[in-house]
Amino acid sequence: GIACFCLVFAPQVYLNEKRKSTTGLSIGTMLTWQSAGITYAAFLLYESVSVWVLMSIVGFMGLGAIIFGQIAVYSRAFRTPMLLIALAVLAVTIGMIGILWFAFNRLPDAVAMTLGDLLPATLFA
Repeated sequence: GIACFCLVFAPQVYLNEKRKSTTGLSIGTMLTWQSAGITYAAFLLYESVSVWVLMSIVGFMGLGAIIFGQIAVYSRAFRTPMLLIALAVLAVTIGMIGILWFAFNRLPDAVAMTLGDLLPATLFA
């Protein structure tokens, strides 16, 4: 599962690095997928699933953070090193997972299930 989820972005990271460009990559799609990953990771924590299941979505979001760094650097929007941008995106992602996990623990189970499982599935689709 971990390898399969990470393989979604790995070729894109390689291609972007090789071309030194993210031309054709939709920032909207990336934001949607990262949002889905954040929501789903928080739900997985809420459900206390296996660490391996959680690691697959974390790997996916980690590669997503690298792509956000590539978008920022290759578009020349930032002069900050790509690694720092990726780490900042990852830190924000982890913070948002924590906030959502906290919220899920205070919501009725049916609402948490809808927001944490069904919403990400819709966003990933």
